[in-house]
Amino acid sequence: MEIIDRLYLAHPENGSRMMVRVLKRTGRAVNRKRVQRLMNLMGIRSLAPQKKTTVAHPEHFKYPYLLRGLSINRPNQVWCADITYVPFTWIPAVEATPDFQEGLQWCRHQTEKEGLRMFNTKLRSERSSSNV
Repeated sequence: MEIIDRLYLAHPENGSRMMVRVLKRTGRAVNRKRVQRLMNLMGIRSLAPQKKTTVAHPEHFKYPYLLRGLSINRPNQVWCADITYVPFTWIPAVEATPDFQEGLQWCRHQTEKEGLRMFNTKLRSERSSSNV
């Protein structure tokens, strides 16, 4: 238990599997279940993300899915836009409908200004074609 405690103090992000590997490297062959039991007995656990890290906080508002039950059967009936930041690049993505041939339009440009210009151009062209 002292060895596990020292290893935990040195690397609190290590779980039972990594502890077993480190112990085996030092010449102490132990079972992972034994390490789990001892860590549980000592009240220590890995600082790495645990299961269910994506569960929403009960006080946070959960936005409803507005397209459930909606039959999408004509072009330009539903639009979706997303702007994702990738280091050194802004990538606007436009998706119209499932029958829209191009699906996602990725603007691979080096500057945010060029990406937004392409996004607005695409949006204007789709709006003008739907008004015809």
